[in-house]
Amino acid sequence: MKLRESRHVKVARIIYAQTQAVFPKYSHRFSPKKFTLPQLAACVLLCFYFKMSYRDFEELLLMSKELRDALELTRVPDYSTLNRMYHRFRASHLDKMNEALLSTLKQAGLVEEEVIAVDATGFRPTNASAYFQTRRGKPFRRWLKGGYAVGASSQMILATVHGVGPSSVDAQASCKSLR
Repeated sequence: MKLRESRHVKVARIIYAQTQAVFPKYSHRFSPKKFTLPQLAACVLLCFYFKMSYRDFEELLLMSKELRDALELTRVPDYSTLNRMYHRFRASHLDKMNEALLSTLKQAGLVEEEVIAVDATGFRPTNASAYFQTRRGKPFRRWLKGGYAVGASSQMILATVHGVGPSSVDAQASCKSLR
């Protein structure tokens, strides 16, 4: 009888495969070689997937041999190691992983979208309110802008566009990579 595999272990395998495609094995040739960059990147992404702190995820790894096996971990990274890896992430890494995942899913025939939802939005670069900034005499002049294309049936982010405002992010431009 074949044992069923947990949904979380399957997600861990997919994320680990994507990080292996994007990150080099080690940052330099004199790395301590305790963990590979793809292993640490997969751990950080799984922290977000599980909505856990780094400390809680460290405990989960200590508890789950299946998760450690899926990530090929021989030891469990410390929470501070995961935090340092998070600060190494760039938007380009996430874009490359998203593109690799989508191409894999397209080849398998799992992403065939008939309807695509496109939207754009702006984000303030600080937590200060617009009212506070105006009273301070320094109103917001620049915004972070993002455009997104999402498949209606798969709920997958198919394309993204990033920019700095105040300018209109052409949401249609995010669909160009889909054609």
